[in-house]
Amino acid sequence: MLPEKESVLAKLFRSPKPLIGTIHCLPFPGAPRYRGEKIDAIVAHAVSEAKAYEEGGLDGIIVENAWDLPFLRPEDIWYETVATLSVVTKCVREASSLPIGVNLLANAGEAAIAVLAHGLGPVGLDSIMALVVPENVGSWRVMEKVGMRYQGLADYYGLKGLKKYVAERGWWSSPLVP
Repeated sequence: MLPEKESVLAKLFRSPKPLIGTIHCLPFPGAPRYRGEKIDAIVAHAVSEAKAYEEGGLDGIIVENAWDLPFLRPEDIWYETVATLSVVTKCVREASSLPIGVNLLANAGEAAIAVLAHGLGPVGLDSIMALVVPENVGSWRVMEKVGMRYQGLADYYGLKGLKKYVAERGWWSSPLVP
């Protein structure tokens, strides 16, 4: 018989079945639907949603570039997307005490490295976790290439057998830096 595992959800959230809200950010600079909105307006929208989620009793937040439609191919995602997502996430973190996840839609390798570096660096996150459907070979290969460590299969959000990858501030470093 195996020893009982400590619940990661219990460590992160106040509820054993957390409710997590997604902040669908306005289009970012460089995205096809971007129409010149100022960064302050993009941040204000995200912070407003974060506060509403917290006041409404949710347990966590995911910040994502949902309105960057149509999503660019990974090789077409440039620094303005990563920089904007980083700034928005930092401002949401300052405005809310809820745990925060980040989802860069299209999940490009260089962009994922930038999110990891910023999240584990200036934003101050202790760890970043990625969950991938095993059949999505492209995504889990990106997680491996960016230096995240595979931790086995896990069940989250009612989905069974997801591949779980983690990067922690104490050991992760960018594979782009020799």
